[in-house]
Parts: sequence; C-alpha cells; structure tokens
Amino acid sequence: MSETDDQNEIPGFLYQWDRDQALTQDRCFLCGVDLARGRTDEHVFPQWLLRRCDLWNEKITLLNGTLMPYKQMKIPCCSTCNNEHLSRIEQAVGDAFAEGPEAVAALDATTLFLWMGKIYYGLMFRELSLLADRRDPRGSSIVSPEFLTTFRMHHLLLQAARGAVRWQKDQHPASVFVFQAQEPTDPRHRFDYVDIINYPFLAIRVGATVVVAVLQDWGALAQAVTVPVFEAVRQLVLHPQ
Repeated sequence: MSETDDQNEIPGFLYQWDRDQALTQDRCFLCGVDLARGRTDEHVFPQWLLRRCDLWNEKITLLNGTLMPYKQMKIPCCSTCNNEHLSRIEQAVGDAFAEGPEAVAALDATTLFLWMGKIYYGLMFRELSLLADRRDPRGSSIVSPEFLTTFRMHHLLLQAARGAVRWQKDQHPASVFVFQAQEPTDPRHRFDYVDIINYPFLAIRVGATVVVAVLQDWGALAQAVTVPVFEAVRQLVLHPQ
C-alpha cells in the first residue's frame, strides 16, 4: 500500500491516526475535518438503496438490541467527501446494482470495497453517538471511542475514496464474492444485511444481487482458499433467505 500527495487536494498528505480518525460528531467521519463551517449528513445506507427497497421506515437492529429506521442512519460528513468522493462511488455502485449481479461483479474492486467498507464503518460510527441505555442520559454510547480506534486500519483504507491511499491490484485488501438470488416482488423483501462486529465481514443482498465480503484479509479467502459451498452457490439462483 502506498500514499499519494493529497488530503482533499492538500499537498503533502500523511495519514495521522489521532488527527484524521474522527471520534466526535463535529468532524467528518471520513477525512476528519472540523465541520464548524459546514456539515452535511451522509446516509450509511445510500438513498438509492432506501428508495429501491422502500426502507425509509424499516428498522435495523443496533448492537444494543434497539431498533432504528434506516432513514436515521446518518453520519457527519464534509461537503467534499459527501458530494464528490462518496457520491462518485454511490453512482457507480447504484448503477451496477440496477443492472444485476454481472454488473456488480464487473465493478472495479476498489469501488466495491469502499462502498461496503463505508457501510460497515458507518454503522459503528453512528452507534458512537447513541446511548447504550436511553434511560441513562449520562451513560456510555453503544460503541465507545476506544472501540472505534481498533478499526484505524480500516479507516485508513477508506481514505482511498479520497485518493489519499492506493494499493497494487494484486494486493487488494478484501475478498469479495458476488452471487445471484431470486428477487421478491415486495420491495421491502429485496434487501438483507448482516455483519460481524469484531471482524470486518459483511454480506448484503439488494434485489437479485448478493455480495459477501471479508474486508481486510488482503484477498486470502478469494485467492488462496477454495470454499466448496461458494463454488456450488455460483451455479445456483439463491433463495432470498
């Protein structure tokens, strides 16, 4: 992995853990810039997905067992990261999902990694601002700042969305698998999501497309291991469940 020379086009960019990983709501979750002069809200699950699967008022289960509507899953973001860097990724991924599994599988691997990586990290960042017990306003948050710092390497990799880091094609940070599924007629049933909090794994189904990813194994599962069930699944059109 190597670094380029820009931080949102600022020469001499060098990632610094304490400076660039935001752990408060007044800084951009991606680049860490102070939002005092302007803040936007980035949807953890993109608006095109909420529209397609009619998820605005559907609810996701948080780590503490409480429920929150998908439309409220927003995180602080600067205008540049939101409307330029992440917008380009969402446009490419949204168009591919509209076409189906083959188009998603043909996406640039970095684009797909950054899209899934933002969702994975964004969920934890959102829970950083939510009380573990709403009855105790002075209590701790669902996710602690200390816990989020254990994902510093993941946050560093997300800087590729801004062009601040890059890696060789044969050193891609993730193993990503794309499968085909049946598509239910009810839009709300066209979506599924699951992740593992202590290990960067997630799976998502949008319409007829299923994506399963290990986000930080540097391609080990995809390149060095044969998973018989994956080989079988590639020949099938999966049941939505």
